[in-house]
Amino acid sequence: MERVKVDRIFSKVFSTYSGNVLSLRGAVFLIALVFCFSIVGFMIIEGYTLIEAFYMTIITISTVGYGEVKPISSSGRIFCAIVILLNIGIFTYAISVFTYYIVEGEIFKKFHKNYITKKVDSLTGHTIICGFGRYGRQIFANLNTRRTDVVIIDHSDEVIKHVQSDNNEIYYVLGDSTQDEILQKAGIERASSLISALQDDSENLLTVMSARQLNKNLVIISRAGSPRIEPKLVKAGADHVLVPEQLGGFYMASLLNKPNAVDFFTFMTREVTEDLGFEEIDCNIKPDFFLGKSIREINVRGKFGINIVAIRDHEDKFFVNPQPDFVIQDGNKLIVLGNNAQINNVLDFMEE
Repeated sequence: MERVKVDRIFSKVFSTYSGNVLSLRGAVFLIALVFCFSIVGFMIIEGYTLIEAFYMTIITISTVGYGEVKPISSSGRIFCAIVILLNIGIFTYAISVFTYYIVEGEIFKKFHKNYITKKVDSLTGHTIICGFGRYGRQIFANLNTRRTDVVIIDHSDEVIKHVQSDNNEIYYVLGDSTQDEILQKAGIERASSLISALQDDSENLLTVMSARQLNKNLVIISRAGSPRIEPKLVKAGADHVLVPEQLGGFYMASLLNKPNAVDFFTFMTREVTEDLGFEEIDCNIKPDFFLGKSIREINVRGKFGINIVAIRDHEDKFFVNPQPDFVIQDGNKLIVLGNNAQINNVLDFMEE
């Protein structure tokens, strides 16, 4: 019988297959099954004790040629022949599976998958990106330039492999992000934010609902295919909902009326490969340094070289271009402007 046909027969019995190749786990299971079958057979047919049956099984399977424990009956000899034939077939198959794993790099893939799983399990405060299509890849490209740990959830490993060739430290989980189990594998309970960038609005809705139930404090951003789905996503638990077509239309219309201003803000908000950019600072992370003090007192320009362009309070109200005597309160967030070195300095300070 051809190899492919044998694989199809085995695949109906065992659920541990990969394509047309029996997994190493399945091969080991078959060997163990024959081993146990042999021990039980010798105990029943020849009346051996467990130790005697174990010894006979070892010398039969290994074909070392030692003598029998006791004189063996005709039925026992037939049973030995059956065990040897089974052993030859299964060991041959196991060797072919192991060879496939070596040649095709399957062992490395399994080790790498285990490595990725352990790394994901160790992350805290990371961002989860659900969907690695056009939007997901762009989001990842932007976050990858910043100090953000990212875990990708996608049902296809092909798109991840495409990016992984350029970056070996991509953390990912294969599966459907609408399922709680997959979100938990991505560390949803320990994550700080989630971006649902799936193409289907219903999948985005289910992902947002599941994520919000699993982590009440999670910041959730979702893509919406149309403005109609936006309120539903908000009710499901999304903190921010973006409609790409709507944003694109607004952007193009603004380019007609105030092109220079739009170009400036586009330049300022692009990924930090440029030597200038915005950063957001949560004042509650360093309350002793920020809270109850004026902008003049904290003197972030003198200490770090950054400029405060706006402050957002706990009611989401913005104070643009705040004056030096503006006193920072609980829940305030600073929107600052600076070059890469200056922003990195203040981020290092916030992490101390």
